[in-house]
Amino acid sequence: MSNLTKRIVSVILAMIMILGTLSAVAAEGNYPFSDFPDGWSKEAMEAAVDNGLLTGMGDGTIAPKDNLTRAQMAAIINRAFGAEIAADISKFTDVPNDAWYRDDIALAVNMQTFTGEGNGQMSPGSDITRQEAFAVLARALVIETDKSVVSDFADGTDISSWAVGDVSALVANGYVNGYPNGTLDPLGNITREEFAQVMHNIFKTYISEEGTVDSVNDGGVMINKPGVTLSNVTVNGDLVLGDGVGKGSVKLENVKILGRLLCRGGEDKVTLKDTTTTGGVVVKDVNGVVNFNNYRSEPVFDGVREITRATYLTPLSDDEIHVGPSRRPSSPSTEERTVMIYEDSTLSSLIKTVKVEEGSKLYSNLPSAPSRTGYIFDGWYYNEGGTEKKVDSSTRVNTNMTVYGKWKPASGTLYTVKHIKQNIDGTYTTLVETETLSGTTGGTTAAAAKTYDGFTAESFTQGTIAADDSTVVEIRYKRNTYTVKFDSKGGSAVADVSALYEAPIIKPADPTKAGYKFVGWYADSELTTPFDFSKMPLGGATVYAKWVASDDVAYTVRHVRQNLDGSYTTLVETETKYGKTGETTAAAAKSYAGFTAESFAQGMIA
Repeated sequence: MSNLTKRIVSVILAMIMILGTLSAVAAEGNYPFSDFPDGWSKEAMEAAVDNGLLTGMGDGTIAPKDNLTRAQMAAIINRAFGAEIAADISKFTDVPNDAWYRDDIALAVNMQTFTGEGNGQMSPGSDITRQEAFAVLARALVIETDKSVVSDFADGTDISSWAVGDVSALVANGYVNGYPNGTLDPLGNITREEFAQVMHNIFKTYISEEGTVDSVNDGGVMINKPGVTLSNVTVNGDLVLGDGVGKGSVKLENVKILGRLLCRGGEDKVTLKDTTTTGGVVVKDVNGVVNFNNYRSEPVFDGVREITRATYLTPLSDDEIHVGPSRRPSSPSTEERTVMIYEDSTLSSLIKTVKVEEGSKLYSNLPSAPSRTGYIFDGWYYNEGGTEKKVDSSTRVNTNMTVYGKWKPASGTLYTVKHIKQNIDGTYTTLVETETLSGTTGGTTAAAAKTYDGFTAESFTQGTIAADDSTVVEIRYKRNTYTVKFDSKGGSAVADVSALYEAPIIKPADPTKAGYKFVGWYADSELTTPFDFSKMPLGGATVYAKWVASDDVAYTVRHVRQNLDGSYTTLVETETKYGKTGETTAAAAKSYAGFTAESFAQGMIA
């Protein structure tokens, strides 16, 4: 066994915030962390530390039970896949230039594992939810499946519509099993040790140094550096060529992959010699073109899924593959056969016509697989006796043949969902959020309305997913109409006023109240906060009138003399005085010859 092979150990991802460069850990099994777990997560956490993915908090702890943040997870995925190319993230206003995680966010955005939360926000410091973490993994691993697999969980309906496919994919592949009580808790947070266990379920071996490797652990394998030759092994899971392979090369010799071969790098060349997969080959290199040092017609590429472009060895030209007396000796009985090769079963687009010796193998004379945006090439086919057959390594040319390509819709075709709010003037020009989702070419989009305070989603029509990623679904949100009610506090009645959310409110005429002056409308019954008429608040409001007593309210003092019969009906004088509402009158008796003023009571000024 090579030295490199001896250095490969089991690996999981349980990364925490990286406060500096990776520091070396002590010898395997010697973990300098006071809180290192000794329970169910011990094996997964050990693997993370042993492989240099987990370095601790910088205070002697590793905090296995702490929640993972979005920035921390970005760092984990970058290191796992060896990401090295950064995107422009200037549009994210909450990622400071001097933040420790800025580079990691830029790498993750380029990997297309992180897309932000809309409105120019990345929320790097927020704890990541379980469904968000699973979505990041599904994007990185390029996996998807039937969404119904989560229906067996008690809280399967809690999964957000945008995450159902991603969560389902991890469940279907056995990477996520849920809790013993039958739940997934998709909206809860994920701890470092929980995430470590999920990643331990996915990858058991990381190959991060160039050289030849001839032994791997039982489970998935990640190669995240170029210059690796993997030989004579069985991979019990997916084999991933990570982003770190980049512009370099990887060679697989006599490798049996009991899963998929995912190529996220390999732009120099990827050589597959005597290599097989049970899950097919998937290509998604966000930084370039994967170049296979193989012919597209080789059986290992049957049903290859090219999300991004790949190239293959170029078959011989018509002249080069023309096998006749002028090219090589043949017996007089050898005949040439004509093979016409079309792009698809409509036979409307001829790729080429070749001449082939009768009895020759067909696949070696076929061109590289054509590409078609939004579709996956499913192989070359021909018709024999009314039966459609697929070209394989044993197919021979015994007659003139018509060969055509077959295609199946790609399942990773992108489409856009735009969320547009109604303006106060009734138009719809305010784009508040854009989502990029994926589905199957020709299928129906799965756009879902969101919830925005003060707005109600209007009905909308799902679209058909176009092969060229051009489909756009617009979801419009109408402003709600709310009402302001007026409590005049004993004054004249004021009618309700309605307006669109955040629109200016038409201020009514001031109410009146005898003996009082109107001060204004207030948002609270305690009359401490003036009401703002510049925009309608969420849900509407009840506002309250504030009054102050008038200081020039008139009141009357009447002076009445007694009649001879003892009654009091003779009004001799009337005075008009002024005072403040609610205060006591200041009436004073006058002197009239032959009369004496009786005692009287002051009144309250109304």
